[in-house]
Amino acid sequence: VYFDVNGVFVRFYQRAFTDIAHDTGASADTVEALFWHYNDVVCRGEMPLSEFDTILAKRLRVEKISWAEYYLKNVEVIDQSRELVNWASQYYPVGLLTNIMPGLVSGMIQNDILPNIAYSSIIDSSAVGAIKPEIDIYEIAQARAGYSGGEILFIDDDRANLMAAEKLGWKVLWFDD
Repeated sequence: VYFDVNGVFVRFYQRAFTDIAHDTGASADTVEALFWHYNDVVCRGEMPLSEFDTILAKRLRVEKISWAEYYLKNVEVIDQSRELVNWASQYYPVGLLTNIMPGLVSGMIQNDILPNIAYSSIIDSSAVGAIKPEIDIYEIAQARAGYSGGEILFIDDDRANLMAAEKLGWKVLWFDD
């Protein structure tokens, strides 16, 4: 069973936009636009998070900023997902399959935002160089899991990501918190 992270285990990371705007004097729209402009390249591992932080600080006219700190401070844990993964891990191999910036998965585990269980596989987009819904990330996840597509269940909140997994024969479940 692969679980997505944003939208399944946590919600409201967008609150970081408002916090950054408040702390820097920029508009939340400006912060969000900057985030989305660079999100895919950072999540794909093509740009280090430190470089994104530098660009963000420069564009917002502040000395420095840490997206990771704002993200980790603002996400809200979805308790029901924690219960579900703890239950599922008793019966099935459980993994994470997420579009995420470098270091955030480990930071979330260390801060008890994500359950600290023995994941059989963690597919961190920034580490594998592909993002959902690109087919490459699902092929990597399937190979690392060691199961055929029909033996994998993927839980995500984004229908486009689910449809891409389904093309490989995966079972999919749309998560609506």
